[in-house]
Amino acid sequence: HTFANDWKSKLTVAGAEHREDTEMFYMLSSTDSPTGYSGLGSKYKDKNLELSGDYSLSGPFMLGGREHQLTLGANAARQRNRESSQYGDILNYSPVTLEDALHGYLPRPNYVAALPAATSNYTDRQKSVYAGARFSLTDDLHVITGARMLSADSNGDNYGSARKVRIHGKVTPYAGIVYDLTPEYALYASYTEVFNPQYYLDGQGRVLDPLEGKSYEAGIKGQLLDKKLNVSAAVFHAKQDNVPGSSVYDASLGGYVYEAMSYDSSGLELEASGEVAPGLQINGGYTYVYITDDNDSRARKFIPRHALTSSMTYQLPMAPKVKVGGSLSWQSKTQNDDAPAARQ
Repeated sequence: HTFANDWKSKLTVAGAEHREDTEMFYMLSSTDSPTGYSGLGSKYKDKNLELSGDYSLSGPFMLGGREHQLTLGANAARQRNRESSQYGDILNYSPVTLEDALHGYLPRPNYVAALPAATSNYTDRQKSVYAGARFSLTDDLHVITGARMLSADSNGDNYGSARKVRIHGKVTPYAGIVYDLTPEYALYASYTEVFNPQYYLDGQGRVLDPLEGKSYEAGIKGQLLDKKLNVSAAVFHAKQDNVPGSSVYDASLGGYVYEAMSYDSSGLELEASGEVAPGLQINGGYTYVYITDDNDSRARKFIPRHALTSSMTYQLPMAPKVKVGGSLSWQSKTQNDDAPAARQ
């Protein structure tokens, strides 16, 4: 809705329901089985309901003889999840032959009641209010600032472990500054705090603390070729705590458990997109990132240190509705942190 004073309000509501009821047969290679294979029959049910809403109010205001922009808002989200995994009285890692499996000769099992370690029943809720403002200190200098206050709670059980989260009134601020060098070029810098509840479990079956972090970025943005080509260059640094790191399967908890890790990352980004000649569009970028852990050792090696992407399309002059193009991407080698021998 648009008001007479150029203020605008917006309400967004979204909902989704997912249901699943499946039976699956798994065939595994097994050295303990006389046939070389073992089979497992299972039945899985899932019902997931999600509902979210967001309301915002934004518009201009006068201060110090200059016009500025203000945004106020609130949102809420709710997720309810019910899952169960049942296993059969037969085909419970029992020996099977490949021939019987391929021809459908295996009997259908009777499924026993799901154990607590094979079920989930929980509800997650989040509520937040936020405010942001853009102050035009001069015609060329702008300051952006704002904050979000979050409350979240979870109740229930997730595959044998309590899903308990209680967060109330956590404030995360952000700030930025933009200076217009010319009508085509602008310098900017920003600071952002991150706070996200999470539901991964540690080795004691407890929910990991919320992911927290701070990020800094500075760069330059520009427009070339009569503002048809956008270019940018930026450097960044981020620190995050309580990041889910290496995981192992814990049979007693019926799922994977994670170790909370802290990481520092630094890097740079170069990007260009737009029209460089009549009908010729390009889009490309280069990213360099280096990530370290608490011991200042390189970490998260599955993320490439160098990455390059590029794409191009050309609209044929003799056939305006026809475009030809191509894309190319390259990245430096990566490595699995939990299995160093796995590289690509």
